[in-house]
Amino acid sequence: MSRAPRTRRAPRRRTALAFAGLVGFASLGLVGCSSDEAARPPSISPIPDDGTIVEEGVHNAQDAAFATDMIIHHHQALTMAGMVPGRTQNEKLLALAQRIQAAQAPEIREMSRWLVEWGKPVPSPSADPSGHSLIGMASPAELKRLEAATGATFDRTFLTLMITHHKGAVTQARDQLRAGADQRAKGLAQDVVTAQSAEILDMRTLLG
Repeated sequence: MSRAPRTRRAPRRRTALAFAGLVGFASLGLVGCSSDEAARPPSISPIPDDGTIVEEGVHNAQDAAFATDMIIHHHQALTMAGMVPGRTQNEKLLALAQRIQAAQAPEIREMSRWLVEWGKPVPSPSADPSGHSLIGMASPAELKRLEAATGATFDRTFLTLMITHHKGAVTQARDQLRAGADQRAKGLAQDVVTAQSAEILDMRTLLG
């Protein structure tokens, strides 16, 4: 009796193994790509609270005016805060002056960088405030009176002038939030509103 010819299965097995190997290799490659992609931080453009997407780098005249005026405004606040040590023993007032310096000096540097970026002049610490919309700024006479005061008189004069000064900064910042275009400047304006509004409440408490 003749035997039936044997079926040759080896090639099919080799083909299946080769296919499985390719699938495994491809899977590893996909996993590697997924890991690389997951490791990369997403690139997200700033989006305003109202959901409108704003092109990065866009600015307008309000942004430049805000940065210029707020730099001059901040410089006077730093001058006033610098008078506090040596003229009072009020620990809360000393801490307030330190907070003002710690917050506003970096903001001056940041706004100065924006003005350079926009091709605008950066005001110096001694810039003439005339011709600028600087709400709440102390007059030269008021600064002299503050500089000459000490103790409780200094405390009262400083708090009165700085409350008015902060109110002016908040007003300018709200104007920027309403009419500005640059999202960085609007973010700083919101910081000014939040921080200085809180400090106004603290100073009213200290003033009694």
